[in-house]
Amino acid sequence: MGSIASEKLAQARDLIASSDVDVWLTFVRETAERSEPVLSLILDGGLVWQSALLVTAGKQVAIVGRYDADPLRASGDW
Repeated sequence: MGSIASEKLAQARDLIASSDVDVWLTFVRETAERSEPVLSLILDGGLVWQSALLVTAGKQVAIVGRYDADPLRASGDW
């Protein structure tokens, strides 16, 4: 069984594919002080730098700082 984030990202891709929306963009600042509410659904963990998380019907793309990249890559979701 996958993580909640993996399941919610799959759900988001399906919703995007069935709508007139091209991309879902979530822009976040550093998350330790004030986290974006949706992050707990689409990301396991937090982010240290300003970041952009894009979900399309076919894939997810994370534009993140250097030290956030490896954990996201390792998750297999981004």
